[in-house]
Amino acid sequence: MLINHYTETHYRFYTQIDLSQYPQVHDFYEIVLVTDGVLKLTLCGKSFVLQSGQIALIRPGDIHSKAGEESAHINLAFPSSAIEALFYYLCDPKGEMRLLDMIVVPPVQLGQPEFLALQEKMQWLNTIPVNEGERIRTILRHLLFDVVTRYFLPPQEDSAFHQTVPSWLASALTLWQSGEHRSEGLDFLCIASGRSKEHICRTFKQCFGVTPSTYLNRQRLNYAVNLLLHSDYSVTDIGYESGFGSSGRFYHVFHEVYGTSPRRFLQQYNIASYMNR
Repeated sequence: MLINHYTETHYRFYTQIDLSQYPQVHDFYEIVLVTDGVLKLTLCGKSFVLQSGQIALIRPGDIHSKAGEESAHINLAFPSSAIEALFYYLCDPKGEMRLLDMIVVPPVQLGQPEFLALQEKMQWLNTIPVNEGERIRTILRHLLFDVVTRYFLPPQEDSAFHQTVPSWLASALTLWQSGEHRSEGLDFLCIASGRSKEHICRTFKQCFGVTPSTYLNRQRLNYAVNLLLHSDYSVTDIGYESGFGSSGRFYHVFHEVYGTSPRRFLQQYNIASYMNR
C-alpha cells in the first residue's frame, strides 16, 4: 500500500481479501470500516469478528491479518505524522503515546445513522476528479479528524486521580459523569460499583477527604459553572441539567460554595472578562 505524498493518505474499497498478504505489519495508521458481510481481523494476537458497521484502527507496528470470503470494507491509511499533527492541534502532545500504549485498540460498533453517514462520506471521494488533489486532501483530513476524535481518541486521565482512586470507584464516577446519572447519588454508586454504602463512604473519605454527597455536588457545580459561562441555557435549566433536581437546591449549593447567586456570578465574570481585554 503506497500513501500518496500529496494527499498524505491512501484510500481503497475492497470486496476481496488476498490472504497471501497476511500477516503484515506497517509503519502507518490504517482505518478499516466494514461495509458488508463479516471481516475476521486478527490484531496483535487478538481475534475480532467485525460485522457491517464496525470500524477498527490499526497502528504502526500492529501485526494483523484479515480474512473473509463475503465481506467488503473501506481502508483509509495515513502516516504517523498526521496523527502527531492531530494531537498537536488538540494541545494533547501525549495523546499518540496513550494510543500506542494500549495493548490493542478495540474496534467500535457504529450506530446505523453514524455508519451510513461515514460510509457516504468515504464513498463520496469517488465523485471527486483525481486531479483535484488539494480537495481530496482536505476531505480526507476532515475524515481523519472526525473518525479519530470521535471513536479512537484515548481519554486524558488525571494521573493523580487514578493513582489514589480504586479502579472500581473511578469507573463508577466516569459512568456517573456521563450525564444520564448526574442527578443520582450514593445509591447509584452502590449499583455501579457493587460496593456497600459504608465501603463507598470510607473510600471517599480516604481518597477525597469528603462525603460522597459533597464530592458529587462539587462535580455538579463544576458542570453548572461551565454551562453558565459557555452556553445560553437559563439558570433554571442549568440547575436541572447539572443534576440538582430543583432550582432551590441549585441556588443553595451554589451560594454555599461561591458566596453569591449563579446570575451574580455570571455578571461578575463578564465584567472581569471585559476589564481584562
